[in-house]
Amino acid sequence: MRREYYVKVAIALAVTLGMLVLHHFFAAAQEVGFRDLTKQVVIGKAPLDALREFKDPDCPKGPLEITVDYAAVAPTVRDLQLQVVELRSTKLRIDDTPSMTLDLRNTLTKTVKIPWQMEPKPFDPTAQESDERDSVSIDVRISDQEKPLGWKHIGYLRGGTQLFGAAKNPESFKEIAPGQWVTLKIQAMVECSSNNDLCDRVENGGRFWISVSWDESILEVSHSKCHLGTGGYGTRSLVSKPVAVRILH
Repeated sequence: MRREYYVKVAIALAVTLGMLVLHHFFAAAQEVGFRDLTKQVVIGKAPLDALREFKDPDCPKGPLEITVDYAAVAPTVRDLQLQVVELRSTKLRIDDTPSMTLDLRNTLTKTVKIPWQMEPKPFDPTAQESDERDSVSIDVRISDQEKPLGWKHIGYLRGGTQLFGAAKNPESFKEIAPGQWVTLKIQAMVECSSNNDLCDRVENGGRFWISVSWDESILEVSHSKCHLGTGGYGTRSLVSKPVAVRILH
């Protein structure tokens, strides 16, 4: 009898533990945000314009601006995974405007944050201090190769979108815990631009691959009397797995 009792207790504990593990898993694995960027129109001035155009009587010619480019290319950070989960149609014509749904998922064991505002926040021209602005460009790429070998095989479709964050405004960022993701809806026009002859091949139709790039960067500003120091560097660069499409001629 005692043996049967211990067996029942062990089974009950195992079931309870299993339910707790499942509850933790499903609580962690969830969508934590959604942005529909298909109709995004970024209005207003760029964040730096407010500093450049500020009329200070002690600086009749405006601030002396010194720019430092810390890094020309963003690092490839692998803490997030970008995926095209839905493309409305894989048969496209020139000037079509397909929409697509993206998942941006945290695949590591620590919480990360991303810019989440739809509009950039200007710098305060009256505050003589250091400040930062985060931004991310989301662009749709097209290639005649599933795994493009160099820039000659990459072009971009019209209709990139952006998200923004301000260092001193925590609410302008979205935190993504391990296993969580955000969903983004974007739209592009099948109108190719590139520095090569890829777009000519797109115009003629055929089989191509569409992917989405995510390029995140930080703009640093040091603002003092009659001086403006700026510098930028990349923080995260991602590319989704390609989706095969056919461009109809």
